[in-house]
Amino acid sequence: TLVISKDGTIYINDQVHEKIALVDVKNPAMLKRMGDSYFVVENSNAIKEAESAELMHGYYENGNVNVLMETVDMMRNMQLFESQQKALATTDETLTSAINSLGRF
Repeated sequence: TLVISKDGTIYINDQVHEKIALVDVKNPAMLKRMGDSYFVVENSNAIKEAESAELMHGYYENGNVNVLMETVDMMRNMQLFESQQKALATTDETLTSAINSLGRF
């Protein structure tokens, strides 16, 4: 059986096997992306042990976005953009017409 405790200790068949390090980075700008949510810190002085982090074995992490609300907001923004685009086109046509009319005099 595999069990991971809140402090990151990995138990296999009720025996301690390894421990996952829970750390914080003092300056996130020092993280170097290696791809697929994998980061490295070249300077080990830039990391410190996490004070309040916990692992939750057997849980899935929820996203921080409500997909339905974001889709509705995106559609609303698209409609607003289209209406503003039409208003600008109408203003442009009006100004073009005014300039052409004034040019005849």
